[in-house]
Amino acid sequence: MKKWLVLLVSLLLAVFASLTACGDRSGNHTHTYASEWSYDDTYHWHAATCAHDGKEGDKALHVFTVKERKKADCESGGYTLYECACGYSYKEDETPASEHNYAVVTVAPTCTEGGYTLHKCLVCGDEYRTDETEMLGHNLIDYAGKLPTCTEDGSGAYQICTRCDYATDGETIVSSGHKFSPTVWAFDENTHWHPAICAHTDEKYGVSPHNFANGAMCVCGYVHPSADPDAFEFAVSSSGGYAITGIKESATVDANLILPATYNGQAVTAIADAAFGGNTTLVKVTVPFSIKSIGREAFYGCSSLATVNLEAGLTEIGYTAFAGCTALTEIEIPETVKTIRSYAFEGCTQLSEIDIPSSVTVLGDQVFRGCAALASIAMPSGITEIGNYTFYGCSSLSAVEIPSTVKNIGVQAFAGCVALTSVQIPNGVAYIGQKAFAGSGLTSVTLPDTVTRLSSYAFEGCVSLRTVVLSRGLTFAIADWFSGCSAIESISLPFVGDNNDKTLATATVFGFIFGTKVPSEVTKFDAVTRGGKTYYIPKSLTTVTVTGVTKGGTVISAGAFDGCASITSITLSSGVAIEDGWLGDCPATVTK
Repeated sequence: MKKWLVLLVSLLLAVFASLTACGDRSGNHTHTYASEWSYDDTYHWHAATCAHDGKEGDKALHVFTVKERKKADCESGGYTLYECACGYSYKEDETPASEHNYAVVTVAPTCTEGGYTLHKCLVCGDEYRTDETEMLGHNLIDYAGKLPTCTEDGSGAYQICTRCDYATDGETIVSSGHKFSPTVWAFDENTHWHPAICAHTDEKYGVSPHNFANGAMCVCGYVHPSADPDAFEFAVSSSGGYAITGIKESATVDANLILPATYNGQAVTAIADAAFGGNTTLVKVTVPFSIKSIGREAFYGCSSLATVNLEAGLTEIGYTAFAGCTALTEIEIPETVKTIRSYAFEGCTQLSEIDIPSSVTVLGDQVFRGCAALASIAMPSGITEIGNYTFYGCSSLSAVEIPSTVKNIGVQAFAGCVALTSVQIPNGVAYIGQKAFAGSGLTSVTLPDTVTRLSSYAFEGCVSLRTVVLSRGLTFAIADWFSGCSAIESISLPFVGDNNDKTLATATVFGFIFGTKVPSEVTKFDAVTRGGKTYYIPKSLTTVTVTGVTKGGTVISAGAFDGCASITSITLSSGVAIEDGWLGDCPATVTK
């Protein structure tokens, strides 16, 4: 009986111990597991680390993803490797390694590199060389040098390889150039020069016009051709000497007219007003060194006159002197000229190019008006004003440089210059006249802050104008600056309306600078009616910047941009004040 009781107690103790080994005395078990995975070919699990080593935590079937795909190459076979997150993996699609497949290329030796046979595997790219040979070295042939000529450099002896393009550099012997006589002159009727004394006898050095300032003979020995004074009529000149007043009715003169330098033993110093006006037979005229001034309408309407030779000594070209010379293509103004009067070359429709020397200080109004073929012009650096209508209607003018000395640009000075796409207006310009650039081909314009007055219609009808930057020196606007400008995309201006002092304002709306004139292509404009007036703002305009004036404040009044439906961006610089409702219904985004 006692033995049975001892066995029963032992059994109960064992059961109790097993129930409390992985938990507390309450009988709640907490197994512990390894962090690493255990696995077989089918499952993976975390093995128990407590006394219940038969327990398997998180047991699940393997889930495989492709870890690696490898193609067979010459070194090893190919396969697809599958792997589970637990670390168990296996391979499928195993293929054996391939064999090398070598292509053979024979490379011949050169002057600078040895030869060899190259074996390169087409499968894996492995390569090796056999049959290597040494480089050949250059096979040089000697060549004599080349003597220099008047136009080409020579060289010293050199060598060239027969097998490649290698060559040694012979010492360069600089060309001596043409040789000219320092004392001997050659000449024609217009110019003189020093002739060549080398083999190239047609070469010339120092070509320049004859200079008769010290008499009828030039320094080169050429004697000025003297026309027969008896063929001309003369009057005493107010500046001394004689003035040619015309051709005698009884005289017969050649179409190539050379004017006399002397009469009755005295100098001929002037061409009188209208002396040759309306003569349609003249083709070429040579004005001698003695003549100082060409009078009003001296050659007006000489429709066949193509060439004019003006010699040094001339100081003034008079009003309308060559106006209407529709055949004139060539004229060179000497450095002695100081004044070119108004209308001097008006209507010279074939004149394509002209250089005005720096000696000219007075350039009158309408000097080149209607010169439709004039494509470029060099303007004198000393002038202070471009006169009214100076280049009006010069439809071919595409290049002009305005000197920094210019202060004023006159009325319609460049109007109708449709080929003029760009012009730089220099600092110092203060005034731009009415319609100064109207109808021109400008694509952009920037006015320096020195401009204080911009007259009405200054850029009217500039249909290619896209970008505008106005001077911050402007204080008052004149209406219609940009009337009919249908392509403007951006504009920078100092104030909105007709002035920056709103206590004096009569027009405060943005459209004021575009005016009320109905444009020909009205569909390209937004018609904005304010204060009983309708302004025409180009629909192309999207960007506006208000910079503020250089002195004082700038105020944008209520309703200034009301109705400006196409403007999408407005930038206001510091110092620009706004009144309530200034933007109106304009959809623009405002940046300050």
